Amino acid sequence: MLDHRPECELLKSGLREYQYALLALVQGQYRQAFMALRLFLELTLGAVFFSSNELQLRVWLRGRRDVYWTPLISDEDGVLSKFFVDAFFDGLGDEVATYRAIAKQLYRECSEYVHGNVNTQQSLPENLQYMEPIFSDWHSKAKSARLVTTFALTARYLRDLQLDDRNKMEPIIIDELGHLPIIRSIF
Repeated sequence: MLDHRPECELLKSGLREYQYALLALVQGQYRQAFMALRLFLELTLGAVFFSSNELQLRVWLRGRRDVYWTPLISDEDGVLSKFFVDAFFDGLGDEVATYRAIAKQLYRECSEYVHGNVNTQQSLPENLQYMEPIFSDWHSKAKSARLVTTFALTARYLRDLQLDDRNKMEPIIIDELGHLPIIRSIF
């Protein structure tokens, strides 16, 4: 559906990170699972950001720019701002504050694993082993990541999809965002 778009490579990279996160999770490599989940969130929102800014995308594609979290999450013009969302999906911007708050919290919590904060040092096992509380925590965070990225991708692309492609995406979008009246009205 988006294969023709230049930011698609970044989306694919984000999805690979989600797969790496799942692999690390089932292997008991919990720190790496949280780190990859954070990168999934960052790359996916980065793709949405670059989709609206071709200059920045081209600079990134040439390796001259990084994906920075702060502009992605900016209240004024980030991908989870009313300004940005309403530009692509008029009326959905009224819902954005909730998803921005979830994204900020999720990023902060996953960053604790990236930076090796003391609470992560104490909670992680010394060996590769299954630990139900950490396993469940990862799944809770992954659910939040899927919710936020589904919202951002829906806000950016849904109005531009052909009817057949929109119908293919309906089950995923309804599952995550079906509680929003404006989303239900489309389907």
